[in-house]
Amino acid sequence: METSISSEQDFENFEDKLPEDLMMIHFKMVGVGPNTMAKAEHLGPRICQIVREQPGFFLVSRTGGSDLREAMHDLVDRFCDAQEGKD
Repeated sequence: METSISSEQDFENFEDKLPEDLMMIHFKMVGVGPNTMAKAEHLGPRICQIVREQPGFFLVSRTGGSDLREAMHDLVDRFCDAQEGKD
């Protein structure tokens, strides 16, 4: 099994038992830009509330170790590229 990404919703809808050999990382990457800052009126507690309301994801692997590390690095790179407007 390769490393894959699943949403929280995927797991909420999954009714079977998960395999015991799965390794998982739960993460959330939320860009806080000018619109979010304005909506939160530039107040830290309001920014935290908005960020908490965003869904997270699970990185899932049976091999773990370097596969999870590489997948997380790739996700961070892609997220940063998207925030910078790169394709």
